[in-house]
Amino acid sequence: MISPELLEILRCPLKPGDAKLRLVGDCLECERCALRFLIKDGFPVLVIEEALLPSGCESLGDLPCQKEEAENEAAAGTFQIHPRNTGMERGEIHGASE
Repeated sequence: MISPELLEILRCPLKPGDAKLRLVGDCLECERCALRFLIKDGFPVLVIEEALLPSGCESLGDLPCQKEEAENEAAAGTFQIHPRNTGMERGEIHGASE
């Protein structure tokens, strides 16, 4: 069980500034995008790659918060492809450098 005090301070790792988590069954769910994080042995597993995607999403890039971020970056002319949004690891893009 997650204590109310801990639940109050936990945030979604994708949008920690403004996305609270709520207890839904045996998971913590992001209020913004419905990404679900398992609770194992009483501890929340806030690892994005282990999170459960909401229905209708096939990848992290399909999450509403990630689409919104990409649209905002494109509008500002600062669009970048983030490996976490595409499933690509660092260096898999031809010509990618540090």
